[in-house]
Amino acid sequence: RSGAIALPTMESAGAGGRLQRFLRRFTSAPSSLFGQVRRKSAAVLGGHLPDEASQLELTLFARRPRTVSLASLVQRTRFTSQELKAIYRRFKSECPYGLMQEEVLERILAQIFPLGNAHTFAHFVFCGFDRGRTGSVSFEQFALCLNTLLKGSREERLGWIFNMYDTNKDGEINRREVFEV
Repeated sequence: RSGAIALPTMESAGAGGRLQRFLRRFTSAPSSLFGQVRRKSAAVLGGHLPDEASQLELTLFARRPRTVSLASLVQRTRFTSQELKAIYRRFKSECPYGLMQEEVLERILAQIFPLGNAHTFAHFVFCGFDRGRTGSVSFEQFALCLNTLLKGSREERLGWIFNMYDTNKDGEINRREVFEV
């Protein structure tokens, strides 16, 4: 026994929806169980879960983001409701479960900057979006950061960029941090 949990596949789920029942029961388990399963699965699989499992991992281990109203986001940002709807449609097309992972942002940045190293840059940008260090970004977090970057004042944008460059969060930027980013 490897210690990993075998998940039923769609083929083995059958017409009765056993997979959906399994997922419902599994996602209602205590959050400490998620960490144990993740650590054991990662150890068995050599330190990380494979890419094709990332969406399933997101479904099983991440809590669903809280729902935020359009009116609330319009009040908290400088976006119009039409702009937020367009941003949300694109976000949901890239992140159907409502949470963005670093790999998705990397893929988007690679399309925007095909000649650059999107992997390293995406990591630092993602850390700026993921303020809670949860490993995923909700639409609310994404919209608030885009608001700062696209429609924020000069001071707000500089503050966001400073926080991105201040990788060790000591309130100062040194040469190593500038070179790193």
